[in-house]
Amino acid sequence: MQLLKSQKNKLFDTIISKGLSPNQFILRERIDVSLIYKAEQRYKFDISQLSDNSYNVNFSPAEKYYNDEFRLFNWYQVPIALGNWISYVKREAQEEDKWEQMETVIQEAHLSVIYDDNRKFTVQEYVLLEKKIIELKASILTLEFLPKQIDAINSKLDQVLKLAIDLNKFDWQSLFVGTIVNIIIQLGLTPSNAHALWLLIKNAFNGVILLG
Repeated sequence: MQLLKSQKNKLFDTIISKGLSPNQFILRERIDVSLIYKAEQRYKFDISQLSDNSYNVNFSPAEKYYNDEFRLFNWYQVPIALGNWISYVKREAQEEDKWEQMETVIQEAHLSVIYDDNRKFTVQEYVLLEKKIIELKASILTLEFLPKQIDAINSKLDQVLKLAIDLNKFDWQSLFVGTIVNIIIQLGLTPSNAHALWLLIKNAFNGVILLG
């Protein structure tokens, strides 16, 4: 399928009107026409002309789905659909992958765990956890964190400590690590600050919860 110059120019202008550069896309004219977003080549907008001169557009990402498809009854609807698709591309390009961030944070922390059983904490062990949390809060004050960041961290540490009453050791340990990961992501800590925080945690809980 080939497009008229005027049609290709309309696609060109639509991209610009949505705040992106046509240079960020690849235009291919083969059996159908494909606009491919260079940064994520899985993001495509395919245009096929049907026998009755209507058009079928298949694209990813879509508004509510990873992939969607529409039949358009004339060419003039194609640039409108393209503009909508570009909005979805911008949305996904600007969205952070929190799952990927979580894996990165965990890998960079070089953690190894020592609790691998389902027993609950004894009273003595809970008191020790409480002591370690207090020590950790004090050591966090030595880092270059904003007061709001410190308050948010302390609040999360208080919450996770309370849950140690009901959770077994394995589940609580997983929750504790997950809580720290969430703190790092949600507060947008720099890699150096995140590294410093993990060092304090490892030092405070060495031999009790985390080794590394």
